Amino acid sequence: MISSPWGDLMSDLLVKKRYAVILCLMVIFLICIWYLVSDRADLQYVASADISKPQVRMMAYGNYKVREFLEKSITNFEERDPSFSVSLEVVPSSFNQNYFAITGYIPDYEHKLLLEFAAGDPPDLFFLPPARGEKYRESGALLDISPYINSDIPQYGLQVGPRLLCIAQGTEKVSESVALLKFLHNYTFEFENEFKAAFLEESRKMPDYDGNILEAPLEDFLKMWNQLALSKNLDKLIVFPSLFEENNKGWGYNFYQRKSGPGLSVSVTLSPDTGSINTAAVSMYYEFYEDPEMVGLFKQCILNLIEVVEPEARVQGPDKILKGLGADDSFSSLDFLNMIGSIRYNGVTYFTFGPDGLGHDTYGLYVQLDDTLGNVMGPRRYLIRPSE
Repeated sequence: MISSPWGDLMSDLLVKKRYAVILCLMVIFLICIWYLVSDRADLQYVASADISKPQVRMMAYGNYKVREFLEKSITNFEERDPSFSVSLEVVPSSFNQNYFAITGYIPDYEHKLLLEFAAGDPPDLFFLPPARGEKYRESGALLDISPYINSDIPQYGLQVGPRLLCIAQGTEKVSESVALLKFLHNYTFEFENEFKAAFLEESRKMPDYDGNILEAPLEDFLKMWNQLALSKNLDKLIVFPSLFEENNKGWGYNFYQRKSGPGLSVSVTLSPDTGSINTAAVSMYYEFYEDPEMVGLFKQCILNLIEVVEPEARVQGPDKILKGLGADDSFSSLDFLNMIGSIRYNGVTYFTFGPDGLGHDTYGLYVQLDDTLGNVMGPRRYLIRPSE
């Protein structure tokens, strides 16, 4: 029998199609295996709890910093060999920051939490933003822990980091949950002290940065700041990054806080595209001008900021930058901060603000990355001439 060329072609195509289908099924199978393995790895911390002991289940929300803190603290707790193990679930929070600031509600996390309450199987312990605690108390979801912490007034949770950790009303593991709650509350302070000590040690060892520090990660900028402050015995100007929050938009640190806002501070904004530093600034509330101690610390903040961003100033001093900004030879006055206009030096733009210039109620020095070629040390001018 003579086969048709079309028949042979169709047969060949069918064979190839069969092989393609088999290949696709194998790829899908391997993807499924990979997903299950990776998913198991993600849940490994939860699943690794000692199944020979009763488990206390805890649910939290937050970023990787929160997870790291909780995992480390639970490991520390379990090393003390309690009579139970801990199962932890951290729900990533992708809420809108502005909405959260107003309502305290965290959609992804609380949707899951409320579903578990509705099913009658909530976690033994769970985190809440402090603004939401009263809502859950009114609904009867929280255990009054006052009898267990020697409190004369009803209390429904303890602060752990920046969040409120509560115990579910009706849990069958009250004593275990209270023991874990107390430990985590106390461990927060221990963890913070350990973190700060380690960060200061890293600051002391921070190498001289070859490139522009404004292009470095935020934590390198802060370590350089601390290294210079420590070298001048300026312990009051030591700074630390946020413990439990991602600094993906910016960061600020108040050395002295007024009732209505910052008094003496350093702040940083980050580029949303690169994550590098967009601007950095030091500022002082104008009424502190009458306080010699505050003025002295603020001047040190100005010097520190200049030396952080300009390697040359770390060796030769900041006089060239100060002179370009219009400061007098002895840097005795803050009047030059009222001048407008900027200077550019070694890839950084410097400009100032003051209450008689563009600063409204603050004095400040502002620095920004500037890749324009060349150095321009002026001109700058006063909007209002300082009184003689």
